[in-house]
Amino acid sequence: MPAAIKSRINPYVAGNPVHGGEGFFGRKDILREVENVLGSPGQNVVVLVGQRRIGKTSILLQLETHLTAKGYVLIYTDLQDRARLPMATLAGELATEIADTLGLETPTLGEDWDKGFAAGFLPKVRNALAKSDKRLVFLFDEFDVLSGVQRERLPGDAAAQLFFPTLRRWLREDPRLGFVFALGRDLGDLDSDSLSTFKRGQTIRVSVLSREDTVELITAPVDLHYTEEAIDRIYCLTNGHPYFTQLLCSICFELTLGHLTEDEITATLVAKAGATLYSRGENVFEWIWDGLPPAERIVALVLAELLNKERLSATQEEIEKALREKGVKTIGFDLKISPDKMARWQFLVRQHGGYRFLVPVIHNWIRKNKPTALVREELLRIHPYAHQYYQLAVREYESGNYKQTKNNLRRAIKLNPNHLDALLLLGDIELDDNHPEMAAKAYRAAHKLNETEAKDKLIKALGRDIERLERKLTSLEEDKKQE
Repeated sequence: MPAAIKSRINPYVAGNPVHGGEGFFGRKDILREVENVLGSPGQNVVVLVGQRRIGKTSILLQLETHLTAKGYVLIYTDLQDRARLPMATLAGELATEIADTLGLETPTLGEDWDKGFAAGFLPKVRNALAKSDKRLVFLFDEFDVLSGVQRERLPGDAAAQLFFPTLRRWLREDPRLGFVFALGRDLGDLDSDSLSTFKRGQTIRVSVLSREDTVELITAPVDLHYTEEAIDRIYCLTNGHPYFTQLLCSICFELTLGHLTEDEITATLVAKAGATLYSRGENVFEWIWDGLPPAERIVALVLAELLNKERLSATQEEIEKALREKGVKTIGFDLKISPDKMARWQFLVRQHGGYRFLVPVIHNWIRKNKPTALVREELLRIHPYAHQYYQLAVREYESGNYKQTKNNLRRAIKLNPNHLDALLLLGDIELDDNHPEMAAKAYRAAHKLNETEAKDKLIKALGRDIERLERKLTSLEEDKKQE
């Protein structure tokens, strides 16, 4: 291989958001749609929705360049780790960045940050924008982190507590301000406070790249040549997912160094790179998995096990059957909407009346790294309040308050009939209280979920219940004799 090839810099960007035009492919339709919305009368809110690592941050960064050329002033803000900051701190940071961008004096908001920002600083911003005939647009990244925190545990002045009402007032009172939000969760998973903020906005879904844009990404480096079979293999594995396409091509590039007589990438080399992809992308796979709610994880676990080379998709009925075989009760479980919701979220895609994974490498990773034994763990979290009741029950049990323990366990089971640990503990307490018939009822429900853990307990409870019934029968016979 020529020495020049050995010293080349890897041309593929895997992991970091793309700031400039180089390394950014496709998405022209999204950039154009955002511009159209912001340019329409009465429209000032755009919501970019897509799964994690699908390229939303790169789109926001491209909008900085794209919209600046169209007469907009852009302020990009990453809200990651900002939810717990005092709102006064976040407002001060935003005001400082706006002032720096517009060439204004750095503002001092004072003790009343809200009044200082709205009444003291924003009028100056409006005047500066009016003179230059420009419009200010905020680009808020990782916006859903503000919705995801448990606000009841935060102080009243935290950004997560005050940002949404403040933002709604800005949206209502100042039409010259524009907002583009990037969300890594489905809108339906947000709380009502967050949803009310977006009710006036237009939603744009961010998904995988088209085949044409994916091929452009793959073949952009002019000193690399991919065979048609190699391109087909890459697209077959990633289905145009920008991160995994970049990562796979990056690994292919690395494999060319010192191993080929010419700079050609073949399907064989792609297959070799594919074997490395899962370990190199482990953190991203886990990050994507962590973004799924428990109900969607359960569907993903079962679907990953069902699908193979022969079965390319599975119907909802087949998913339900597989869950029943694992003892999962669909009553109280959000299965009915989960596959459809995951398809809307574009984690799954509908095919031949069923569902399959949109991105094959994600399916392969789940099948390899997330065994269906995890269904139990996810079931415990399917209803957060149910698990809270269970945890309260455990604390009461450890304190010897068995009556309150049983009350909390029954509340947990009512909310989540699949809570195995609650069923087992309830059975244990009922058996200790000499109620074997009630213990058997709890253990029987647990046995449907996990035969291994519940079998011996159920046999013991049934044995004790038989003894109870035998004693009762003996007592009845003795009473009859005395009559």
